[in-house]
Amino acid sequence: MASNRAKVIVVVCIMMLMYSLPMMQGSSTGKFNNSSGCSCHSSGSVTPTHDFPSSYNPSQTYSVNIGMTGGVSGTKGGFSLAVDKGSLSNAGTNAKISGLSATHSNSNSRSWTVDWTAPSASSGSVSVGLAVNAVNGDGDKTGDSYSATTHSITETTQANNAPSASSLSLTPQTPGTLDDLVASYAYFDSDGDPESGSTVSWSKDGGPQSSLLNLLTVPASATSKGQEWTFSITPSDGEDSGTTQISSATTIANTAPSVLDASITPSDANENTDLTAAFNFTDADEDSTSVDSIRWYLEGVLQTSLNDATTVSSMATRIGDEWYYDITPTDLVDTGQTFSSTTIIIGSSNIAPTAESLSLVANGDGDTNSDLTASWTFTDADVGQVEDDNEVQWFKGASYMPIHNDLNPLPNSATSKGDEWSFKVRVNDGISWSEWTSSNAVIIVNSIPRLSNIQISGNEDPNSSQDLVVTWDFIDDDDDSEDIPTIQWEINGQNDNTLIGKTTILSHLTTRGEAWHVGITPFDGTDYGQEFGKDVEIKNSNPTIPSFEYSPNTPTTMDNISFNILTADVDEDEVSINSVNWQDSSGSISSENTLDSSLTTTGGTYYAIITLDDGNGGTLTYTSASVEVVNSPPTAIIEVVPSPAWAGVNLSLSGASSFDLDGNIVAWYWTIGSSSYEGAEITISALSSETTATLVVIDNEGGQANTSAQLATIEAPSVTGLKASSSGIIVSLTWDAVEGTNVTYKVFRSFEPITDNTDLSSLELMEETSNTSWTASSMLLGETHHAVVVVVDGEESLVLSDGMSTSIEVTLPILDTWSHPSKIEGGLILTLLMLIAAGTIILLAFVEKMSGGES
Repeated sequence: MASNRAKVIVVVCIMMLMYSLPMMQGSSTGKFNNSSGCSCHSSGSVTPTHDFPSSYNPSQTYSVNIGMTGGVSGTKGGFSLAVDKGSLSNAGTNAKISGLSATHSNSNSRSWTVDWTAPSASSGSVSVGLAVNAVNGDGDKTGDSYSATTHSITETTQANNAPSASSLSLTPQTPGTLDDLVASYAYFDSDGDPESGSTVSWSKDGGPQSSLLNLLTVPASATSKGQEWTFSITPSDGEDSGTTQISSATTIANTAPSVLDASITPSDANENTDLTAAFNFTDADEDSTSVDSIRWYLEGVLQTSLNDATTVSSMATRIGDEWYYDITPTDLVDTGQTFSSTTIIIGSSNIAPTAESLSLVANGDGDTNSDLTASWTFTDADVGQVEDDNEVQWFKGASYMPIHNDLNPLPNSATSKGDEWSFKVRVNDGISWSEWTSSNAVIIVNSIPRLSNIQISGNEDPNSSQDLVVTWDFIDDDDDSEDIPTIQWEINGQNDNTLIGKTTILSHLTTRGEAWHVGITPFDGTDYGQEFGKDVEIKNSNPTIPSFEYSPNTPTTMDNISFNILTADVDEDEVSINSVNWQDSSGSISSENTLDSSLTTTGGTYYAIITLDDGNGGTLTYTSASVEVVNSPPTAIIEVVPSPAWAGVNLSLSGASSFDLDGNIVAWYWTIGSSSYEGAEITISALSSETTATLVVIDNEGGQANTSAQLATIEAPSVTGLKASSSGIIVSLTWDAVEGTNVTYKVFRSFEPITDNTDLSSLELMEETSNTSWTASSMLLGETHHAVVVVVDGEESLVLSDGMSTSIEVTLPILDTWSHPSKIEGGLILTLLMLIAAGTIILLAFVEKMSGGES
């Protein structure tokens, strides 16, 4: 029986676990990649709907509608879509996408939209899985229904379209035999296929040119005048070829002839020779050529009388004339470009002179400060000829420097260290120029460096407290950098070799009155220049103040301000103070060494101008830093009544004796235990234990001070052992003595009982005595109350405690009138007299009480 029960429990648990699994598969916010449906809802009456295409064009985007028909009534539902290729995008309302899957984002709809982009070409078929779920919205799986479906989309295969060619052209439009022929065309393919394998063919005068197959350019060397050229193009995309297109024909045109060279012979013509035009033509078409025109120019001016002549008679020329001609060729079809001949100058039969004995000499030291002078000897074979003119060309190394033409001498501004200079010269005898002749070469040597503006310590005579610092300006005409110079110091005419090379001499090495000289020899890394010197005399040093401080450092308006200074003099002179001038914002206020406090105010700033003298002409005017005068703080004083401040009695505390030397106190703040008070005088209730009283006082400048006093450090003194007795109207009090200095006792009387809370001012003071007893007659009959308080050294203890008060009954003595030996009548008379006396006493006591008098 137990075994069967266990099996039932296991089966139930398994069923419960199976029931819980679908809850993990579905979700109201969607489930990606779950297009096969779920086991948590019942399958049944609902049918998925979609409009995916049955075939696709590669890379095309399709807008897909997803929905369902049938199922439970209502508008709530969900879906899960998955595709294995392409891409999903643009999820519509209530939908979302993750990779190749889409699902609902909430359960508020039964229709959705999503875009699907087909894969690229040759991707093959696409598989689509779709599951939908119609739900009743009660949050439970029962009553809902789902269904799943699949769909396959095949790839659409399109036939290839052959490409086409258009816009065929040949450039240039009118080619000559010197021009390359360049073919061009426009390629188009409706499928977007790139060009691949197109065929270009050329035809010359109708005949194919196989050697030019697939070339877009025909070189000029392959063409001749009059040929007719075309090209054809058969476009191809690598799969299919389009229709062959043929260009328009172009004919190779005539090419005009050109001039190869043109000159005048003889090239050394003189005034006695004719000028003949010599030239050569060329024609690319190998046509016969001839002269179209010749135009002669003299000094640049057209000589129309010589048009088309090939010879100029010597009768038309003169020595020095410049002649050239322009010639234009023709092949009887076209004329070529006009070409200018070389220019000749008509020479002379005169024998040209020569320049001999050329010499180039550097003036001075031959450095960059030296001019270069060219010289030569003029020689002429014709007797009587002299130098009429000359031309000089300068060369730096092998480089011709035309900017310096005809300069002689060549200025040093044109040269630099290391340059190698030479010149060429030709001379003229008035008719002819000589040939150019070259001179020797001169190399520019290093320029010696030099110094200027030598200064020691700023070019002023330094004193014994200043370092000697020598500076100078280095000058090198070669722009060489300064190298380490030679520096030598002399003291009073004696060399000090320990200072060689130093540019700074520390002040401790100098002494007042010494004569110092420095000699500097500059060096540019190649040569030393001459020595340059500078002399100085060491002057007296002014005294100094290494240390200055005010006394006090932070003065108040009650302080006189002085100063402590430490003076120094490197010449060991005795330094004295010549003058002191105290200043504030308004100017000078005192010339005393000490600034009196009467001249200062709170918040004022002050400084001293001090003049020192060392007795040897050295002075120093020193201005100290400013010092600010601050408020003098007040002084706080506590006075307590009674004093000492006994415990157990009311205390009066006063700060009225507090004071401020440079103003007045405006506030008093008390702290007594945990309580706070304000005012110059306060009264506090009796304290039972020792307590600290603190007083803070503030003056009219905001300055503060505080002090403290201990209260209730000892108990207030009180009498003990108080006893009272009476005899008739005589009252006697006794008590124990109290220890202390100048102890007295005050005896008080009252007709009311005296307690701890009784105000002594309401009691009648009977007497102050130094005795420990008191006796007096009382004119008052009945019960009276007495108290004794202690006064120690003038301070009255106001404590009323147990044992300090007592009461006593005051009565008249009783007389036996009838036992008196007098007669009975006499007894009555005596009784009457006693009654009258008693009434008188009562009346006097009443008057005494009303007048506050003492008995």
